[in-house]
Amino acid sequence: MPLMRSKWFFPAILVIATLFIVACASAVFLWGVYYQHWDGPLVTRIANTLPIPAARMGDRTILYRTYVSDVRSIETYLSSPEAKGQNLTRPMVDDDRKNVIERLMREAALEDLALARKVTVTDAQMKAAFDEFSAGATSTQDLEALLRENFGWTIDDLKTHLIRPALLTRLLAPSYAADHGNDPNALETYLDERVQRPDVVRYVKF
Repeated sequence: MPLMRSKWFFPAILVIATLFIVACASAVFLWGVYYQHWDGPLVTRIANTLPIPAARMGDRTILYRTYVSDVRSIETYLSSPEAKGQNLTRPMVDDDRKNVIERLMREAALEDLALARKVTVTDAQMKAAFDEFSAGATSTQDLEALLRENFGWTIDDLKTHLIRPALLTRLLAPSYAADHGNDPNALETYLDERVQRPDVVRYVKF
């Protein structure tokens, strides 16, 4: 009997110790991510692999990888030639990171509202908006270079982060205002209120 006990005792201790180390490492990692705003190469690789949440709104989750990607684009801009030309270069601060979370949540609220009101962005609308945005560029290649240099973006990033939210706002605002006493600020008021509801959780703390 003592032999059997010793046979299982050490493997059990090893498993428990391993689980304890993993739990401690996970706790430290989440503390660093949510309270210290770690976003270095290792954290980025982990976030790109695991669905770590940065915030939640109802059934919609904003992933940490999306948050980190947007933070990186702001960091790129703040040290870009465009920022230097306008004397806007400076280090990234927590207010910038907080603004990323808030903007992503407003975009999520906008997507939910569009779904509820059956408003969609068509390919033709996206193309027209992109053509309007890029009218000043001499070529698509020049626009790609400009986006990459100043934001670390691709054209798809531009469409996702800038053009699509702007289009949804343009499509939703008139009908939403008409349904709310013709208040031109009705959509903005709704978005401000939506991101403060009890079903909204901000995991990243500032």
